[in-house]
Amino acid sequence: MAPEIKYHTAARRIIAAIIDGLVLLPLGLTGDLFRKGVFHIDIVSYDLWDLLFGFTGIIYSIFFHYYYGRTVGKALVGLKVLDVTESRRLTLFESFKRDLMSIIVQVFLLAYYFFEQQQMREGNFNFNLGMNSSDFIEYSYIIWVIIELITMLTNQKRRAVHDYLANSVVVVYN
Repeated sequence: MAPEIKYHTAARRIIAAIIDGLVLLPLGLTGDLFRKGVFHIDIVSYDLWDLLFGFTGIIYSIFFHYYYGRTVGKALVGLKVLDVTESRRLTLFESFKRDLMSIIVQVFLLAYYFFEQQQMREGNFNFNLGMNSSDFIEYSYIIWVIIELITMLTNQKRRAVHDYLANSVVVVYN
């Protein structure tokens, strides 16, 4: 395949991300049911659910990129993630590095969320970052996506920041 076509992955990557979001949607909807009180669970179980759900997308991404070279979304749109030499799939460590920024952000956000929840339970929530954890999550990811898109659209192989961290490249494979 011609190099100029092999790396034209931006639109497909966006569609793949939407598909992967739909794959994970049932877990997110279950969390919403917990929040709305449809399922009555104790606060420890609710916090545990949030902790696990916060990492589900990251674990999904690491596992599928390592084991299959692509997520469900990437497979459906004809993309594959390879090491930068394009000779092999990613190692588990490379797959982990590919999601490193998401892991760091998620750990920070969960720590802030649990701190916020504990302070609210104790009735003395005086500390905040000027916004609640939901807003902070949204703004953090929006900034990260913008940085990723700018990086991806400004180099020949369309590598985003996470591709540089993992020495990976996304290619069209069909």
